[in-house]
Amino acid sequence: MQNNLKTPAIFNIQHCCTQDGPGLRSIVFVKGCPLRCQWCQNPESWMSEPEIGFKADKCLGCGQCVKLCPSGSISKPGQKTNEKCSGCGICSDVCPSGAIVKFGEYLSPKELVAKLAPEFPYFRRTGGGVTFSGGEAGLYSEFIAETASLLKSQGIHTAMETCGLWACKNGSDIFNGMVSNLDMILFDIKLFDDEAHRKYCGSSNISIKDRFILLSDLENKGDGPMLWPRLPLIPGVTDSCANIAGWAGFLEACGINRISIVPYHELGNSKRKWMNPESSASTEAPVFTEVTEENIERVKDLFESSGIEAYLPGFEVFEEEFAA
Repeated sequence: MQNNLKTPAIFNIQHCCTQDGPGLRSIVFVKGCPLRCQWCQNPESWMSEPEIGFKADKCLGCGQCVKLCPSGSISKPGQKTNEKCSGCGICSDVCPSGAIVKFGEYLSPKELVAKLAPEFPYFRRTGGGVTFSGGEAGLYSEFIAETASLLKSQGIHTAMETCGLWACKNGSDIFNGMVSNLDMILFDIKLFDDEAHRKYCGSSNISIKDRFILLSDLENKGDGPMLWPRLPLIPGVTDSCANIAGWAGFLEACGINRISIVPYHELGNSKRKWMNPESSASTEAPVFTEVTEENIERVKDLFESSGIEAYLPGFEVFEEEFAA
């Protein structure tokens, strides 16, 4: 199955999660993202195509990858693949220690739903479901719409985490098809200032704000999914008083009175070391200051003083919102 921006390569399915939506959930991570956030925790999601990664500390030096690589991309055990690598995944299949990893597998909507089906009883029992994440799941609007429709036909709650940059235009049939099959959209907001957003995330935020406004209008009219904003808390970047005040005023104007604050962690830094040298994600990540309890409480207070209820991931009161 070839990727034509309609079918994503899925690089992880994380099970039994208690964040990213209500209840017990599975998170489906897709490859491909239009942003390059400096603090990204999933750099293996940037490129849309499957990639081969190497975890040097796990290599046994057995040489199976060298013997069986059909393109001759690996000349010695422990050497990362070069530009001749086709991404076939044979090396990862034969690696006994898991040192070589293939990021990305193409699945049809039916194949993906079949993988998730054993967990449906837990989803129904807890009010949970499936959340699409990435990367940017909104790049694959038709795939998400079809998969979410299949899940909803089984009574499964559907959600999508997004940066707000989708492949489809606002109000288009594809846009409407995806939105109508989602129960919740977890919308990541980062830098309110456009210039700062370009600096730290690699893109303007103008269309991101426009999309948020449209989705908030749909929710407020009862015609769209619940819209739940989330702010990555990056000390020295997103936690400034000006940034919080900008987003608080924006949310208030949109009629949205809730937000989740997601503290920064360095998980993405170790992942960058796994990537091929040719990948832009393999470059060393900037180091940000560690998040403290004081950071968290200060940002929560700033939002709540503006009438925006602030939560940490996993502590959101989704049930009350659904009942409202």
